[in-house]
Amino acid sequence: MHVLISSFFHPNLYAYQHNISFLMGGQINYATTSENQEEECWEAGAVDFIKKPTNSETLYRRVRAHITMKLQHDLLNQKVFLDDLTKVFNRRYFDAHFSKMERSALREKVDYALLLIDIDYFKQYNDLYGHVQGDTVLNLVAQTITNSLQRPTDFVARYGGEEFVVVLPHTSIEGAICVADKIKQNVVDLGILHRYSEYDFVTISIGGATLQPYVNNKNTLQIADEKMYESKMQGRNQVCF
Repeated sequence: MHVLISSFFHPNLYAYQHNISFLMGGQINYATTSENQEEECWEAGAVDFIKKPTNSETLYRRVRAHITMKLQHDLLNQKVFLDDLTKVFNRRYFDAHFSKMERSALREKVDYALLLIDIDYFKQYNDLYGHVQGDTVLNLVAQTITNSLQRPTDFVARYGGEEFVVVLPHTSIEGAICVADKIKQNVVDLGILHRYSEYDFVTISIGGATLQPYVNNKNTLQIADEKMYESKMQGRNQVCF
C-alpha cells in the first residue's frame, strides 16, 4: 500500500512519520502541486494523495485513516490463516505457502524438510477424558511444536484433526531429524497422562521427508505421510524418515 504524505506535518504526526514506513511497507511519497507528479503517483501504485497547500488536520486524519485500514487488513489476513483452536497456522496457510516454498527450493536448488505429526491414540484420549480436555491437548501440543522451532522461517500448521505439519526451509535430512527428535521429546516431557497409551503419556508419531532425494516426483508431503504411518507401525512415539 502506498500513502502520499505532504512535507507539512501536523504536530501529532511526528510518531506517524517514524512508523508509517514500516506499517505501509516502506513506501512514502510526498505530494506536490504538479499534475504530472500526481499521475506518476497513481502509476506507482498510490491509493491516495494530498495536494499542497494542505490542511494539517486533514492530513493527520487521512494518514490515520490509512494506517487504521492497513492494520485492519493485516488483522483480517492473520485471522484467515490462523487455526481458531490452536492459534497456529491453518491448512489454508500451509497450502498457499508450501507450494511457493517448494518452487523456490527447486529454482534455487536447495533442500527443505517436511514433518507430518500425529498425536497418538487421540480418539481414545477424547473418549477417556472428554473433548474439552482433548482441545487442551491440541493446544499444548501445538504450542510445544511452535516453541521447538528455532528459526523465524520455520513454521507449523494444523493440517487437520490431530495432525500438524512443520515446514523447515533450507534444512537437510540430518537437521530435520534433529528437530523432529526435539519436538517428540518435548511433547513427552509435557507429561500429559494417557491411560490408553502403552507409554502412559500423550505421545506423537512423526514422519519426515526432504526434497532432494525425491526431486523427480517432488511429492514430499506424500512421502512424509507414508513415513508417519511407518512410525505408527513401529510402535508410535517414533520419528521415521
